[in-house]
This record gives sequence, C-alpha cells and structure tokens, in this order.
Amino acid sequence: MENLLSEGKTRALLIDSDRKSARTVASLINEYFIKRSIHITVDGVPSIERALLQLKYYEYDIALVDTNPAKGESGIDFLELMEKKSRKIPVIILSSKKDIKGAAQAFKLGAADFVLKTDKGFSTLAEKVDHNILKHRALRGHERLNQNLMEKNRELKGVNETLARQSVRFLKLRKEQEDQRKRMESLLNAMAEGVVFINSGKEIEMLNPAARRVFRLDEGGENFTFDDLFAFIGFDPFDEGMGGGTDRETPASIFSLEYNICTSVVEDAEGEKGRILTFHDVTYDREVERLKAEFQSMISHELRTPLTAIQGAVQNFQSGSLGPVSDRQKEFLDMMMRNVERQTTLINDMLDLAKLEANMMSIDVSSVSPEYVVRRAHESFRYVFEEKGVELDLKVEKELPNITADERMLLQIMDNLLSNALKFTTGGDRVALEVKKGGNGSAGTEKGEENKNVLFIVSDSGIGVADEQKERIFESYYQADSGSQRKYKGTGLGLAISQKMVRLHNGHITCADAPGGGAVFTASVPIKAARKKIILIGDKGDMDAEARILDKEFQLLAVDGAGDAGRKTAQALPQLVLIDYHISLMDSLKVFSLLKKNAVTVKVPVFFVGSGMTEQEKIQALKMGAADCISRPYNAGEFMARVKRLVNAT
Repeated sequence: MENLLSEGKTRALLIDSDRKSARTVASLINEYFIKRSIHITVDGVPSIERALLQLKYYEYDIALVDTNPAKGESGIDFLELMEKKSRKIPVIILSSKKDIKGAAQAFKLGAADFVLKTDKGFSTLAEKVDHNILKHRALRGHERLNQNLMEKNRELKGVNETLARQSVRFLKLRKEQEDQRKRMESLLNAMAEGVVFINSGKEIEMLNPAARRVFRLDEGGENFTFDDLFAFIGFDPFDEGMGGGTDRETPASIFSLEYNICTSVVEDAEGEKGRILTFHDVTYDREVERLKAEFQSMISHELRTPLTAIQGAVQNFQSGSLGPVSDRQKEFLDMMMRNVERQTTLINDMLDLAKLEANMMSIDVSSVSPEYVVRRAHESFRYVFEEKGVELDLKVEKELPNITADERMLLQIMDNLLSNALKFTTGGDRVALEVKKGGNGSAGTEKGEENKNVLFIVSDSGIGVADEQKERIFESYYQADSGSQRKYKGTGLGLAISQKMVRLHNGHITCADAPGGGAVFTASVPIKAARKKIILIGDKGDMDAEARILDKEFQLLAVDGAGDAGRKTAQALPQLVLIDYHISLMDSLKVFSLLKKNAVTVKVPVFFVGSGMTEQEKIQALKMGAADCISRPYNAGEFMARVKRLVNAT
C-alpha cells in the first residue's frame, strides 16, 4: 500500500476557514503519513472559491471540506461543483455536529466519507484519507490500463488490412498449405472488420463472420451473390467511375449503420485475381461529427450572443453614459473588455475553422494590393511589438502587381502569422514582414513559374520550430508547446485557419528555419486567382451550349458520358456539377446517386439540364436532392443567374 502512494507526490486539499480546525486536521494527516515514510502536502484554503483556483494548477489525490468552509458556502456546494466539472477525486466532508440528513445528501452527491470533528472522528480521519487516496489511485491506474488497451486496439486496425490481403494467398494455395489456410481463416474470423473477397469473375469467394454480420446472413452465406452485394453498397468494386477505385474508402449505409468500404486489388505474377472489400464501421464517428456540429452551433448561439451583450454593457459603463466611473472601476472594466474580446476571438476562430473544414466558407475576391495588406498588418501590430521589445521590420518589393484575392482573408492570415511570431519571440528579438513576387513558396518551383505568385513572408529570430513539427503545426488545435506547464498560451487554431484560407486561394504555406535561428513562414498566393470550377457531365456535344455560356466566367471540365464522372468530380472538387438529364450511357439519376454517396462529393450541388424535361422529371430530381433543374430551351441570362447563385453559395 505504501509503495502505491510512493509512486508520485501525494497532495491533499483542505477547505476550512477555521484556522485552528484546519491546523488540527493537517497535523493529524501529516503525522500519520510521516510515520509511514510517505511525504504528503496538505494545501489549506479558506473557501471554495480559493479551492477552485488551486484545482486549476495542481492535481490533488483527495479533498477535505468543512460543511461550512466560509460564509455563504457549504460542503454540498463543493460536491455539486465537482460533479458538474467531472472532477474525479475523493471528497471527505468534515462536520462539527452530527447531521444525518446532511451526511445522506453528501453521500448521494458522491462524498467518500462524512467525519465528525470530534476526538473519535479525528482518531480515524487520517486512516480514511489514506484508504481513499489508495482507492483513488487504484482507479486511476485502472483507467490508464484501459487507455493503453484502447491504443493497442487502434494499432491492430492497421494490421487487419495486411491480414486481409494475405488471406487471398492462403486461399489460392489451400491444397498445398492447408495448415496455413486454416490459420488465416481463424485470423479473419477474429477480425472486427468485415472482409469480402470477389474474384475476377465477380463471384464472391469469401465472407468472414464480421462481413456476414454486416449483411445479416446465415452462417454459410452461400446464396449471397455479387448482385446482392451491389444492391447493398451501391457501387461496382471493379468500376473506378462508380466509386470502386482502389486504395480509397467509399461510404455506404447498410441496415441503418454507416461504413467506409476500402477496396484493394488482389494480384500475383499472372495478373489481377480479384478485389478485397474491407468494411469499417464508422457509425460512431458519424455520430461524433453530428455532435461536433451541434456543439459548434451551441458556441455560436449560446456563447457569442451573451458575450456581445456583455461587451455592450461594459462599453456603456466605460463611456460614462451610465454614470461616473472611478479609476479603480475603469481598471476592472478594461480587464473585462480584454477578456470578452479574447473569448470572442476564440469563438470566431473555432467557427471559422468549422466552416473551412466543412467547405462552407467562400471567398469574396477583388483586386487587392499586397502592399496595402502588409502595411495595414504592420500598422496594427507595430505598437504591441514595441511594448514587448521586439523590433518589427517591413520590406515591400517595388512595383508589386495587384492580386485577385479576398482582402479580409489575407489580413486575417497576416494577423495569425504575426501573432504567432509575437508569441514565440522575446525582448531583443526581431521579426520581419516581407512581400515580394516569387514562386509557390516551396523548393520545387518550376521554371517559368517564379513570378506568378506573391509571397507574404513572416520571419523571426525566436525559438524556431523543430523539423518533426513543421508539418504538424498546421493541424487544427496542435501546439508545439503542448506540455501541462505550457509557457506559450494559445489554442492551436491560427496556423490551421491560415493554411486553409491560403488553399482557398489555390496557394501554399510553408514553415522553414530562419538563418541564424527562428522560423520563416511563407504564404504564396497566385497573382491571378483560379476561376471557380464547374463539371459538365453529358454525351459529347450535348452540353456545348452550356459550355459557351459559362466559359467566360468559370473553369470548365467536361466529362463525356458517366463512366468517369465519380472519379473526376472527386479529383476536381468543383463548386457545381451540371448533368444532362437524358445522358445515354447511364441513368443520370444513378450518376447523381453516386456523387451523393461519396463523402468527397456529397456536398457539391448538382444542377440538372435537359431538353424538354417534364415537370414530373424535375420534381423527381429535386426530391432526390438536386440543387436545381432547367429545361432546354431556356433564357441564357436566367440560366447564368441560377448557376451563379449555386456557385456563390458553396
């Protein structure tokens, strides 16, 4: 038992405004543990408010709370707060009088024990503290063990794919290597993922038990055919145009459960032997995504709205419109305003990131002066850099061309990069903000591409970025300084948002080492922005009229027939897909269904165009989820307006 307590520093939190009582309790606990050669620190605080501050900075093994630790507070309040904050530490309630009702309420709220402040009660207090700490640490050890087991399970998922590939070799050599075949079958039977092997003749040769459970088949599953499989998953694993491309995941809904289906080619020296389909159940992941969306909505409505009200109230006080404000009051009002602005910025960053990740943020492009962007950013940050003792230089190349970009996004990117440089530099360091013509910001710039971009560069002489972190720092919520005692504060959103905004401009952002130490961030933005993309799917020549109308304002990609529609749409990620309703090689509604089943293209709006489309056909397409329909012949101006509405909404 003593060894368990000796694994780490033991710390107890004592909440009692009665100093005499607190000293008695602390003395009893210290004497008990000293006798057992165990060091324990007892932190005494006079109120629950102070206790909450302590809990922010220290990990405690136990808390001892007086029934009335301070005026207006109760031990029950502390238990309720611990339950609300999900803090799992044992709590012992200390009472000066026998209170059966209070004890019952405390135990109901999760108290570990209820001890009277009497000689009899004090005689067993330290032993109860010891017992509850041991119990608490044992539970924490059990949780860590469970976490380790979960991590091992995640590692095993990568092994499953390899095992699935190897299973086909054992099937081919089953006569010569019967023992190995049986071993592989047992491994497949134990897999949590469903595995299906289809030979080159489109015959299903193998389903493991997990796959049979996916399709709710009996033990044999001999009557399950390729057509049955196609009806369930909605695509042909051998047809890349229908979503059956290899080494990628295709979503499917089977019996109300959501799966990602990975298709792999099985081949040997003689050629392709078939395909393996691995079914990964992602129902839980989809539910997490839904909850994440709800959480983001809650942030927008439940947090930002009251913050706006608070900000308005504080501004009214600061302006003096509600009466005179003393210097002391002004100091607190300024502090409140700074915190409100900080929280508002954090919420806005989270919402911006959510929109960017969901491809819901559009760019409002115009002709923008790069020099104006950097000079405005420099002016915004000049004073805050001076206050920290960091020199901020500005370098602007002469005769810079205007670029086609979203000015608001460029300013936000500059703000994020300069804020990052400010955070990781100290007094005496230097930061340089530079803009010039250049390539794509990477070492692989091709000849002839050197001056087709504008480079926005922020370099500093700060602590720099480790090589293994140069890619990861652009991940959402990732922080290079991520320890429990972080020196540099932040949310890890600024660089992630900047990267996604640069990519919206078809640009590129990199991190490199600065000469002499520090880091260099380079955001490369094309001088001439790429036009928004529209894909035209139809028989050759049938959509020439639409192409002539749209070609002046949009980048068009024509797909003749439907066979390659799914793959090309997923690769191009257009803002809109136009489909000829009467396409000949494949039912246009099947093409539409294919696009909506692919996680990459599911949010791309689809516009049906057809010669003489009937009202019934239009209603059918709209019911399936089409964004719009129009029948030829049509008014060209009306058609262009409807296209722009859909493109600008993405």
